[in-house]
Amino acid sequence: GSVNLGSVGSTHTHQDFKMYVNGQMVDFSQPKYQLRSNLVHFEESNGNVIHTHATGMTVGYMLGTLNIEMTSECLSIDGVRYCNNGNSKLKMYVNSQPSSEFGSYLMKDLDKILVSYGNETDLSGQIASITNEAATQSNAK
Repeated sequence: GSVNLGSVGSTHTHQDFKMYVNGQMVDFSQPKYQLRSNLVHFEESNGNVIHTHATGMTVGYMLGTLNIEMTSECLSIDGVRYCNNGNSKLKMYVNSQPSSEFGSYLMKDLDKILVSYGNETDLSGQIASITNEAATQSNAK
């Protein structure tokens, strides 16, 4: 891939993140999703905020550290694939706006990111569920 990551400590930014699969929120506070990489991670049993410690960090690389793969058409979680079909579709929103960049999106400080797979047409509820914790984390550092 065209990943151009900086070294650990080249930045320290935070993003609020939510993922839904068929209406169910993925719980990133689970131990298997915590501190998986020193470049980017969830920490302290918090599943809402991504801590990014390297420049050039993409959503795709971050998800890869969690054993989640994302293309523009499919989401694969622990080997289970969820792909676009007649009813259900993979969508991504950044700061309440639809994004077609998916895994290649370069995460910026305080981004609010939603990845959603399902048949919902109205994602306003999922978007509204994204926390506002990244700002607190960034201010505390």
